[in-house]
Amino acid sequence: NPNIPTHVSSISDGWSVYLNEARGLKKVWNYLYVTSYWDDALQIIDVSNPNTPTAVWSITDSSRLDWAHNITLSGSYAYVTSTRWDSLQIIDISNPASPSFVWEITDWTWWALLNGAISVTVDGDYAYVASSISDAIEIIDISIPNTPTHVSSISHWWNVLLDAPIDIIKEWDFIYVTWLNSDSIEIIDVANINTPKHISNIATPNWDLTWAYWIVKNGDYIYVASFTSDALEKIGRASCRERV
Repeated sequence: NPNIPTHVSSISDGWSVYLNEARGLKKVWNYLYVTSYWDDALQIIDVSNPNTPTAVWSITDSSRLDWAHNITLSGSYAYVTSTRWDSLQIIDISNPASPSFVWEITDWTWWALLNGAISVTVDGDYAYVASSISDAIEIIDISIPNTPTHVSSISHWWNVLLDAPIDIIKEWDFIYVTWLNSDSIEIIDVANINTPKHISNIATPNWDLTWAYWIVKNGDYIYVASFTSDALEKIGRASCRERV
């Protein structure tokens, strides 16, 4: 009952459970995949019985998962941004009880802009990474998981508001990105992945987007949680606005 939410259960950071400052979260079938920022880990949790969530396995690495932040899943793989290792990690999760590193792509590998890699979304053969220190969106070919390669990137410049990107989503031929220092949403056309191009942006002061952080899209609307504005913005294609 949405009007009466009730606690069901929980699982906390502890012995062999790596959830210290849990950041990213994705669910597939009966499993949760959670990144732990301070534990430098990916924790896998069995939630087949919601009353008793159980830690299945974890993969930790103080280098490759240093400041593990965001995660997305596609097929048998998890894609994790490692913010302090400046990389995108590809992890085989075909067996949740035995996850394993497949490969990684790091900042300046074949000119990839991954300094401060913080968020990732995957669509088909490509991963789109928001890099908070590079001030860029990096596009990576992941069609061969053990050979990820740089395709192209677009950086903060003039009317392209990409100063400290935080979150990223993709729908059809467009990616939508929140930017911490630009207090805005940047919309980029990636129909041609080799030449991503700026389409438009939405910024303060006309909108409550100071420290725009998380972003989701549902139908014709974008919902943005803004950290400093203490607001949730609902933005429609016709510039309709609703503050929650």
